[in-house]
Amino acid sequence: MFILGKPRGFGKLARLPGTLWESGKPRPTGETVSRGGEGPLCITGNVVEIKDAVSKNRGEIEKALDEIKKEIGFTLVTQNFLSDSTENDWKAFLDAAQAKGIKVLATFLPASPPKWTGNGFDLGVNETFLLKMQNHPALFGFFLIDEPFHKKHEWQITTKRMQQLYRQAKDIAPNVPMFVGFSREISKGETDPKFSDFRFAKGMCDYCGMSALEFRNYGDGNKFYKDMLLDNQTVSRMVVAREDPNAKIYSTVQVFGSVSGKSSYYMPSEEELQEMVDTLLSSQLQTEKELDMLVWQSWRSFDVADSGQLNLSKPQFEGHRNIAREACGT
Repeated sequence: MFILGKPRGFGKLARLPGTLWESGKPRPTGETVSRGGEGPLCITGNVVEIKDAVSKNRGEIEKALDEIKKEIGFTLVTQNFLSDSTENDWKAFLDAAQAKGIKVLATFLPASPPKWTGNGFDLGVNETFLLKMQNHPALFGFFLIDEPFHKKHEWQITTKRMQQLYRQAKDIAPNVPMFVGFSREISKGETDPKFSDFRFAKGMCDYCGMSALEFRNYGDGNKFYKDMLLDNQTVSRMVVAREDPNAKIYSTVQVFGSVSGKSSYYMPSEEELQEMVDTLLSSQLQTEKELDMLVWQSWRSFDVADSGQLNLSKPQFEGHRNIAREACGT
């Protein structure tokens, strides 16, 4: 969920009306700003590794939920489920969350995305979950699909088809907020003619995401690719504000990296993480469209063994958790 491929720069961006490039306006600098109010809604996940999100493991699920509330103060979490998990597994998890006063964003990604059939989408286990669990009081929302305008979906999901997918899901569970994660697709659709069939439009998501997984190593050392973040966030927020002003938006916040150091992702330092948060919440970016949510990725790993990943749950990252607490008012 939310994982990116290798980023591409936006060195040839045109000056787009209404963006920070118009009339020579300065780009955001990532300055620290007074947030005011309660700040953005914040969510973290996974609660447990995907293999452990089953009914027989309820005790460990409850323990992990307690840990999140104690260590970071969040009452909203993400959880991936196995594609062959059952209603008993889902209910056990959501019941445990309800008992702890926690809401859940559920998903089966990346293993079981909706699939285009030629005239509609086969939602598979996603449909079963929504039919069975849509009225559970602990269910906050459902993560429907990640990076729809990406080659991993074999370029099958165009703008119109993404709108169709959203309608299918809402027809099943009209009161469940649908989350869709975009990496740089919104920006590409706006700035690159090759992506004209893959543009953001109204009626794709209730919570529309854009990535900030920019602590990377492409062979020249660990770096914060801040310019890529600024380009993507600025254009993406502007486009969502223009096309679907009532949609809520979120951004990932990268708090993971490989223990071995072999992944292109690395765990940021406290200083780097603070700079990312300040950039995402900077006044200039917020003017484009204010973030409704920060997704702190990740608490536990979902795609590799948690022992192989540095993440927000590890004891040595208390300083990172402090940054999250301050940003989120917990």
